[in-house]
Amino acid sequence: MKSQLADLSYGETRERANHSVIEEHLGVRIEKLGKYDIMDWKEVSTDDTPPWLIEQKARNVSLSHVNQYYSYNGKPTALISKHKIDYIKNNGGIGIIYFDFTDKLMYWVYDENEYNTFDVEGDFVRHQRSDYVDKRHAVVHIPTNMLKNVKD
Repeated sequence: MKSQLADLSYGETRERANHSVIEEHLGVRIEKLGKYDIMDWKEVSTDDTPPWLIEQKARNVSLSHVNQYYSYNGKPTALISKHKIDYIKNNGGIGIIYFDFTDKLMYWVYDENEYNTFDVEGDFVRHQRSDYVDKRHAVVHIPTNMLKNVKD
């Protein structure tokens, strides 16, 4: 059984590995936000336009595995906590979510019309971890066919 500490460590390692990749992908400088901030990074803004709000979800599983074994309402999906999408929506709507699977770095740019078609599960509990009992919370199921590959 995995631990929350191991999950957090893996996520932090993947954030460090992908920082420059994400900067190059977006064509902007980004700054790492604090441990307790809702998002992982924010664009270092050089003008008056709203900055990118950036979240990365490190998944210790391949996208092909997710597509084969993880589905909600019959569709393969990637999960993200709803409060992160709400934060993007309520802070300018300029947001991007990266999913770092073991085989691909994928992303979805926040689009309210697309978001309104996604399933929201209001009472989700993650699988048990050895050092933490997760609380029920709302998650958004982003269909994996809506994700784009950073390499494309």
